Amino acid sequence: MSDRAGAGRGWARRCVPPVASSRLEWSSCGSQSCHGRTRGSVRLRCATRLAILLLAVIAATLLPACGEQPVKSSDKGVVSKPMKPAPSYENIARAQSLRVADLDRLWARATLRLYTIDKDGDTNEEEADGHVQYIRDRKLFLAVKKLGETYFQLGSNDTLFWWIDLSDSDHKAALVGEHAKATPKTAARFGLPVHPLDLIDVLCLLPFPDRPITSPNWTPDGRYVRVTLQGRWGQRSVFLDPKTLVPRRVEAFDARGALVLSATMNEDEPVKVKGLEKTSATIATEIEIDVPASKTRAKMSLHDPENRRDGISASAFDLKSLLERYGVKDARLMEGDVEPKPTPHAGVKIR
Repeated sequence: MSDRAGAGRGWARRCVPPVASSRLEWSSCGSQSCHGRTRGSVRLRCATRLAILLLAVIAATLLPACGEQPVKSSDKGVVSKPMKPAPSYENIARAQSLRVADLDRLWARATLRLYTIDKDGDTNEEEADGHVQYIRDRKLFLAVKKLGETYFQLGSNDTLFWWIDLSDSDHKAALVGEHAKATPKTAARFGLPVHPLDLIDVLCLLPFPDRPITSPNWTPDGRYVRVTLQGRWGQRSVFLDPKTLVPRRVEAFDARGALVLSATMNEDEPVKVKGLEKTSATIATEIEIDVPASKTRAKMSLHDPENRRDGISASAFDLKSLLERYGVKDARLMEGDVEPKPTPHAGVKIR
């Protein structure tokens, strides 16, 4: 076993707390079986919590926002409310469309910090590096590195989303899902608290829908405007600066109305756009993510963000090419509520 493989598994195991058992009978990350190859993809079971955070971090990473954290919808102790009406949804949607016009593609380096709580109640911190590539509106690529080596690759394209585990050079594996067939149960098995496409929506790199769930209203302290939008399995609330109408926080809820993911952003920075001397494109470069169910937080710092236009390779979003490039032979397709089965891609062998 290589030093890289051992270091990678140890890092993944420390970063990722155990989750409830599934029909696949994968072991929890706290067990010794995380080192083995039970059923060929036991380590992917150990990485699901990390997948949640990485997806969530990407979702907030590309949100063009900055500023202080707004008061949450559950906050109390309001001393006053604004007398003037909140901005109209038409103005909010128009401002969003103008703001994202030059953010159809993105490339950036990233530093990721993960904070987990172990069984003794102690907080553990881990750090990794990586880089992000994005093409509107479903193509996403994140390579996660440790000590200069790629250990995980997270991505999606128009039809699929995936999580590739390269931490063991002797046994590389992947989980694959289809956007169209995702259900809350299959998403939970992948480690997602919301539909994978709702994570892309949380990016706020897309124009807002034609109509909101509720009209824009002020937060209790009167400093921010909140608008609620419809998701696939629940709703999401976007908090905006009332002067600039720039999103500053996103909260995602499940079908029962429970908060499953929140993101706050700071330190906005201009995004260089190839071929343009001037642009209004900006993104937050300091992002904090919270997933309440896992008691886990993540922070991401972005560096040198830019829109490279045609400078992003299409192969980064081609699953078959990625599996061949990384030498992955064990890939499993999650479909409905049945046992994961071989992916339809050549060169993938399932044990």
